[in-house]
Amino acid sequence: MLYSGSKLRNTLLKSLSVFFLLAGAYHIIGLFAKVNAEPIWRNGLFVGINLFCFYGLLKRPIYFVYLFGILLLQQVYSHGGDALTLWSTHKQIDWLSLDVVIYMSLVFVLLVMDARSKE
Repeated sequence: MLYSGSKLRNTLLKSLSVFFLLAGAYHIIGLFAKVNAEPIWRNGLFVGINLFCFYGLLKRPIYFVYLFGILLLQQVYSHGGDALTLWSTHKQIDWLSLDVVIYMSLVFVLLVMDARSKE
């Protein structure tokens, strides 16, 4: 079955939304067990952010692309910084941070394309 650009983009965005549920589940676990070096409140914050992103990718209100762009900048700063620090200190690749930055960038490009197709 061939997809048109908008149908394929819609399918991709809906499929990619599942990763935000998984990230939310990770942060829920972080409320009760030590899963990272972050404080409990930060895991709680990202439970809400991930659930909002899941909703945003499914419903795609026009303002969501702007909020997601801000989140992308924060994630590039946070995870990108972690990846650079690990590489510069231990010459190791932080695969999780690299995946987050690539994934978030891909989702943002798809959201921008989707928003422009609706203008």
